[in-house]
Amino acid sequence: MRAALGGSFATHLPPPVPAGHVSNVSSGSRTTPPDEGSEHFSQLVGRTGPGVTGVTLRLRDGTRVKASLANGWFLAWWPGTQGGTATEVTTSTGAAAPPHVIG
Repeated sequence: MRAALGGSFATHLPPPVPAGHVSNVSSGSRTTPPDEGSEHFSQLVGRTGPGVTGVTLRLRDGTRVKASLANGWFLAWWPGTQGGTATEVTTSTGAAAPPHVIG
C-alpha cells in the first residue's frame, strides 16, 4: 500500500488488532512543498480492530483531533509539529473506551 505522502508501508500488513483496540502504524511531521507555503503538519496512521467506530487524539496542548476511519485504518492530521496520542476509542456499542493502543 502506498501512502499519499510518498512513503510506503511494508509489503505485509501489520498483525490484526483485537476488537475495540487500535494500533499505531506510523506518525510524524511533514512540511508542504515551498510552492504550497512550506506549512508544517503532523499525522498519525494506525489500524483499528473490529467494532471501532471512532478514534480521537489529544495533542500536547489539549486540542482534540478526530481521526478519519476506513477499512480497518485510521488517519489523523493537524497543523504544526505537536505530537498526539489516541486518547479515546469509540466502539460499535457507543461506549468511549480508554485508548487501548497497541504497539
